[in-house]
Amino acid sequence: MHRVPPFSLSYVSGFFGRGSRSFGRLMLAMDLQKAVASEFSAQLNSTFRFHHEGGPTELQLIEVSDGSRGNHVNFSLLFQGPPQPPLIQRIYPVEHEKLGRFELFIVPIKREPRGLQYEAIFNRLSESSQAST
Repeated sequence: MHRVPPFSLSYVSGFFGRGSRSFGRLMLAMDLQKAVASEFSAQLNSTFRFHHEGGPTELQLIEVSDGSRGNHVNFSLLFQGPPQPPLIQRIYPVEHEKLGRFELFIVPIKREPRGLQYEAIFNRLSESSQAST
């Protein structure tokens, strides 16, 4: 079984920089607290780069399922990745050409002949409902 090194917070802070919202050349961070499914749907079949100690792994966004209703934001993202290296369940620094940089918690859910699939789930009250409580 392939052993993946333990998660390192210093790796994440080193990747993103300390307290900076500007990374490299004009690449800004996406605010996941305000993210909605349509932002990701517009990026279907595009590549997301997940950074880890072994180097970046590119995953393709293959499905966005939106179950949001009223003031409840609920959607999931399904990514397809290569068979190796397998990414373990954890938070990863992610880069995307249009969405910028952000951290995302993914879970491996399925192994297929062409590689592994990973899922990220968003589940929260919308900002408008939180402001009224």
